[in-house]
Amino acid sequence: MKKWIVVMMIAFFILTTEGCDDWKVSSSLDGDDLGQAGHPARIVVSSNPKELGYQVVVVGAEPEGIAAAVSAARNGLKTVLVDPRDRVGGLYTVGWLNTLDMNYRSKKTREVVNKGIFSEFQRRLGGDVAFNIPTAQRAFEDMLKEAGVKVLLEASDLKPIMEGNNVRGIAFKRKGRAYRALGQVVIDSTQDADIAAMCGAPYKFGREDLGFPGEIGATTLVFSVKNVNWRRVVSYLQSDKNPYSGATDRSAWGYEVMFKAPTKDPHIQIRGLNAGRQKDGTVVINALQIFHLNPLDKEEKREAVERAKAELPGIIEFMRKNAPGFENVELAGVAPELYVRESRHIEGEYTLTAEDVFENRNQGMAVAFGSYPIDLQAREKGQTGSALNGTNPYGIPLGVMVPKKVDGLLVASRSASYDTVAHGSARTVPVGMALGQAAGVAAKLAIEKNVSFRKMAHSYEMIQEIRAILTKQGVDLTPIKVENPEIKSWAYPYIQRLRDKAMLSKEYDNDYRLNEAATTKTFRRMFILINYNSPLKINMHALDGFDLNQPIAGRDYIQILNRILGSDYGDYKELLEEKIIDETTYRQVRKRLEFLTNAEAYALVDGLVRYMEKGKG
Repeated sequence: MKKWIVVMMIAFFILTTEGCDDWKVSSSLDGDDLGQAGHPARIVVSSNPKELGYQVVVVGAEPEGIAAAVSAARNGLKTVLVDPRDRVGGLYTVGWLNTLDMNYRSKKTREVVNKGIFSEFQRRLGGDVAFNIPTAQRAFEDMLKEAGVKVLLEASDLKPIMEGNNVRGIAFKRKGRAYRALGQVVIDSTQDADIAAMCGAPYKFGREDLGFPGEIGATTLVFSVKNVNWRRVVSYLQSDKNPYSGATDRSAWGYEVMFKAPTKDPHIQIRGLNAGRQKDGTVVINALQIFHLNPLDKEEKREAVERAKAELPGIIEFMRKNAPGFENVELAGVAPELYVRESRHIEGEYTLTAEDVFENRNQGMAVAFGSYPIDLQAREKGQTGSALNGTNPYGIPLGVMVPKKVDGLLVASRSASYDTVAHGSARTVPVGMALGQAAGVAAKLAIEKNVSFRKMAHSYEMIQEIRAILTKQGVDLTPIKVENPEIKSWAYPYIQRLRDKAMLSKEYDNDYRLNEAATTKTFRRMFILINYNSPLKINMHALDGFDLNQPIAGRDYIQILNRILGSDYGDYKELLEEKIIDETTYRQVRKRLEFLTNAEAYALVDGLVRYMEKGKG
């Protein structure tokens, strides 16, 4: 009887105190009742929302969000990280991307530009480029716990709490209870900038600025296989004479033969393999591409996963027959989530552009650096990706994280304010983690100085203060000098216009080879990029009869152009009169009876593109 009375008294105490002191920020919020990383949460059922008081609320346990939360907490701010999944790590632990897209200072060095929290994370993984997925999850959990970040997983119905245009926190449900996490700063690190969009922040979607509204680059279903002969994989890829193949003890890239693997679905293909070996002997493969998918539609994503899984038996069979080292391979599993590279592009106080990347701009005002090659994934089946440059360091200003029309919010994710071409480099996780670290520092200053992020983004003094704090915390923001000899060329304006639209590549060695003879290959590469990355269509048969490495003379180009336009122009004077070329180009090529240079080829194709864009081609 006494035991029953004691139980009743405890129950009465819980019921009477629930909704009283717990509505305030108190020591009870620091215990296990809300679920520290790795600890189960106490389930409380109540119709009244429980208010939680924090200084920084981070939404999205992606690597970028983890970096933001750790940074904010290390800077002395009471921080909570909220995510709907059952684990932290996002793309790395749920999407199974297990290879780091490293951003180096130059193609000659392995020194990264993303020092700080990202480098710390990589060290915890063992310092390699490929990593073991469970190791990554433990590393993230440890970093969050050590920093004192409150982690609330399995949250649902996340919505921003707004006061006018100001974000005041996040409302959500978790384990049978409604919560309101109030904060002075909210950081949106969801993959798709979901919170920013719900707040009314303007954005573009996918390849909209390249003329493809509603379309995005390839989405990938990562899968794993077992029974791989890794020694044979390394031996084959290190000796296949393909400069784009290679392998180490942990990772491998190559097997372009996989492009030929048949798939029945009209919107699914497999490309060359990017593979990473796990500690349990399985190999994780990033290669199975899905096209024409809306990543904001949950049901569409679910259906896409099932369609992709249906293709895997045939792909595995093809792999056994055509990929040395995979002769006995079997499917081991598929990632719980799709690897989505692109969706929203938030419109921020600053938009990182293609020219910012190509010209290595913003280094003196950067709060983060990037340098990954611009890698535009294919848009549809049958296409390969578009690599527009090689390693190329550039700075990223704070303004890319500050959405227009919304205050109190930073967007630290791949959906920050980048144009499509710049996004091809800046979307990589190491860059996002660097931005996350900067977001934590910016939050500290915004709270201490009672200043908006919008004002901060346009203040030279405050940006320098952020940079100074980041430097003290191990981030290297020293400007990196880069030589861009093409800037001095007469053809530079044409180069800029083409590459800004993803129609010209300087290849991985960052050399336009301006003074070398233009060959059929020069034009073929540009024509493919135009067809891939713009609504314009150039008939590739225009190059029929020309050997791939054949230098192209001035009269040859007129023949090629006539095939494209269905015209009958006889000389460059006529092209000038029809405004297919301009006066500067005409002066360069009018006497060119011998081979064109690459510089002249770029100017000629730029003129053709502009002519076709006017609807005259």
